Amino acid sequence: MLLDALFLLQQGSVLAPESPLSWLPGKPSEKTVKVIGRFQTDFVFVTGGEDSEAALGETFLDGSEVRRARLGVEGAFTDEVKYKFEMDFAGGTAAPTDMFLQIAGPVGNWRVGHFKEPFSLEEQTSSRFITFLERNAVNEAFAPARNAGLSLSDFDNSMTWAAGFFRDVDRTGRSVNEAWSATGRFVYRPWFEEDGRRLLHLAAAASLRTPDGEVGFDASPEVHFGLPDFFGADVADADRITLLGIEAAFQEGPFHSQFEWQSAAVSAPTGSPEPSFDGMSVQAGWFLTGESRGYKTEAGAWDRVRTETNAFSEGGLGAWEVAARTSTLDLTEGGAADDLNVISLALNWYLNDATRVMLDVIKPELDAADDTTVIALRAAFDF
Repeated sequence: MLLDALFLLQQGSVLAPESPLSWLPGKPSEKTVKVIGRFQTDFVFVTGGEDSEAALGETFLDGSEVRRARLGVEGAFTDEVKYKFEMDFAGGTAAPTDMFLQIAGPVGNWRVGHFKEPFSLEEQTSSRFITFLERNAVNEAFAPARNAGLSLSDFDNSMTWAAGFFRDVDRTGRSVNEAWSATGRFVYRPWFEEDGRRLLHLAAAASLRTPDGEVGFDASPEVHFGLPDFFGADVADADRITLLGIEAAFQEGPFHSQFEWQSAAVSAPTGSPEPSFDGMSVQAGWFLTGESRGYKTEAGAWDRVRTETNAFSEGGLGAWEVAARTSTLDLTEGGAADDLNVISLALNWYLNDATRVMLDVIKPELDAADDTTVIALRAAFDF
């Protein structure tokens, strides 16, 4: 019985009138629940890092980790009122990810709860659908992720916009400080054909932030495990931080590319330093088997890859993709000794729409880590 119930939930089946949720307003036939989840496990191998370890006084590690292990539900109470509730259990403790209520109003969609601030194409794209194991170093240093807030958004085939007010929260979703932000993003698509198979995406985003205490801009060389967080800059005294972002993405059939530039300008009390930082990332990829990346107009972000064939099914190969990325991050005004440059190569095998195996080779270029190469492998599925 339990397995049957979970199957019906996963299929997004409509709840019957006798459901425990039948007290909710609206017709019983309008209430839906769908079980969602994702699992990602990584294996990391670090080579040639002896000089880097000596320079940094750190130890580089081979190993493995469960990168993400999420489980949740999403659905609708009525056509106008939707929800999502998801937790991440990676690391041994449960932490909220997306937890929000979304209401379709006369003008756009209102969203309240815990969710991503509207900033950065790379950040808005789900970890299920990014091309590399990790988001680029520029995004990691500057782009805000999930916080507690209220936003308004709308979209059509040619544009997407979103804006909101947010409070900074910790990993448990609690706000225990006075930090807040106002963040907005506008996406324009002069070309959007064949459901995004032919696409040109242009966007700009901005965020005005009032921090509470010391602010850090930190980035790893585009790998989550194995290397310490040895690159960053801290600002001890800041009244305000202004983030800016510019994006461009292009897709023509099996070829796709993406560019992002982001900056952070610090305003400080009189007499305190006011550093500025910036960075950019460029990537491109090609599906050897002819597929294209999916694209979601509602979010103005990349979406699921749909395979032409499924691996091991009637001789199918699944989808195969190769990609390359280069990122440059300048934090020298905050005390970093050098720019961080990272070159990454990727080979991705999509066995079907929901399962893939990813292989990244990552080469950071920094005086303290020029001799290091990271090889990372991920197995992932979602439902």
